[in-house]
Amino acid sequence: MRDGSVRRWVLFLLVVATLWLVSPHAAEAQWQIASKDEKQTLKFGILVQPQYEALETVAADHYSQNIFLRRLRLIFGGKISDHWSFFVETDSPNIGKGTGTSGIKTEPSIYIQDMYLTYKSNDNFMVDFGMMLMATSYNHNQSAAQLLGLDYGPYTFGTSASLQEKVGRDYGIQVRGYPFGKKFEYRAGIYQGYRGTDSANPFRYTARVAFWPWEAPTGYFYPGTLQGTKKIMSIGAFYDAQKDYDSYGADVFGEFPIGKNAITFQADYVTYDGGTYIPAIRKQADIFGELGFLIGAIHLTPYVQYADQNFDDGLYDDESRWQVGAAYWIANHNLNLKLAYTKISKDNFPDRNQFQLQFQLFQF
Repeated sequence: MRDGSVRRWVLFLLVVATLWLVSPHAAEAQWQIASKDEKQTLKFGILVQPQYEALETVAADHYSQNIFLRRLRLIFGGKISDHWSFFVETDSPNIGKGTGTSGIKTEPSIYIQDMYLTYKSNDNFMVDFGMMLMATSYNHNQSAAQLLGLDYGPYTFGTSASLQEKVGRDYGIQVRGYPFGKKFEYRAGIYQGYRGTDSANPFRYTARVAFWPWEAPTGYFYPGTLQGTKKIMSIGAFYDAQKDYDSYGADVFGEFPIGKNAITFQADYVTYDGGTYIPAIRKQADIFGELGFLIGAIHLTPYVQYADQNFDDGLYDDESRWQVGAAYWIANHNLNLKLAYTKISKDNFPDRNQFQLQFQLFQF
């Protein structure tokens, strides 16, 4: 990417955002094509997140600074009939961000991130085929466009490289449903996993169950915050295994409106153990939690997050992160601005500071 191109991208996106903001129906509009009988639809969308970041180096002696595009996604989806739908999403992450000691900027590269077909008999039984997020923790299955904070938990996708995932996604087939009046949810899938020599390894299996006291959302991705428009809560657990690798955990998520305000919270506990099958995945227990309070009168959500990575064998350095931030909802998830400060603490290393400012433009 040539010098100055990131600045031009940011300026262009700010202009687009301004035009979008003054549109009288910006938050409700959809880019969609439909057949005459409206039984077939094709929707288009985009997610763009220009971001500034200042991160202290490992030695904590100076800051690495970047202005880049955290995410640039093109989104397509729709329905083919009453029972069949599809979703396709590309991604081009961290465009223009300097990496490593050389500071070479990441060049644009677009790849397919999500691509699946869904057969829906009814709310009690659905089948998903393709490349998709696997049914593990709540945070793992959230939409990047609807997060409360600035990004996912720092350890949420920590096994992706070792298990040959694409940011928590893999190729496979999954069944899911929302029985008992959408009070319960189940997801169970078979995936490629780490194929190994001659692709002879057994498949990877995941299963998740959740209790939704009020009503479960039936979309593939979990919400991060609904800006106080709905009372929602999930209490879930999962299991994930391939050969002698396994992972399990439990989580809770909720949002409770209080007049024009709202409280949003989440807590995820996840364990990993690669065993002798994938020794690069050290036995560990990870925690991610967040708490936010929406001040409805000014469309602002101050929040706090905590994440902890604790290894069992003592050979690796444990790490924890505290983040405080605020999200200003210009037009809910369609347009928002997020500011965050993170304190990174790692055993045998000096503490580090991180500052981030992110703008989001989203439509789908």
